[in-house]
Amino acid sequence: STALMSMGSMYLIRVFIVRYLGLDSAGMYQASTALSALYVGFILDAMGKDFYPRLTGVANNQPEFISLVNRQLEIGLLMAVPGVLATMTLSQFVIEIFYSAKFVPAYEILRWQLLGDILRVVTWPMGYMVIARGNSRVFFWTELMARLSHLLFIWIGIKYFGLIGTG
Repeated sequence: STALMSMGSMYLIRVFIVRYLGLDSAGMYQASTALSALYVGFILDAMGKDFYPRLTGVANNQPEFISLVNRQLEIGLLMAVPGVLATMTLSQFVIEIFYSAKFVPAYEILRWQLLGDILRVVTWPMGYMVIARGNSRVFFWTELMARLSHLLFIWIGIKYFGLIGTG
C-alpha cells in the first residue's frame, strides 16, 4: 500500500507540473528527482536491509531500541551529509554530466530536494520504529499524511515559486 501511495503521489505531482508549468518543467523535475534519489536511496536501502531486522529484534527492549535508533540516525547522517553537500555544491555540473546543458535549470530543484533528503534520512528510522513494533495502522496513516502533505507543498510551491517550488 505504501508503494501504491508513492506511485500515486508521484503521478499527481507530474500532473500538477505539466498542467501548471508544462512538459519541459516536468522533465526538469524528473531529472532532479532521479539524481536526488540516487545517493540517498542507497543509504535508505541499506537502512532497510540492515537496520530494520536488528530493530525488530530489540523491539521489546526499550533502552536497546532507542540506542539502536540513535546510532542509526548518527550513521545515516554521517553517510548522507557529505554526499548531499558535495552534490549541492556541484549540482549544476552533476546535472550537465548526467543529462545535458538543457537541464541546468533543474539544479535549483535538486538543491531543495537534497535538503529534503537529509530530512528523509532522519525520519526513516522513526518510520521503522513504528513498523518494528507492529503498529501498521499508525504507519499507514503517517505515510498517507506525508504523501498528502508532499502534494500540498508541491502545489503551493508551484503556485508561488514556479519550477523552483517543486523542490
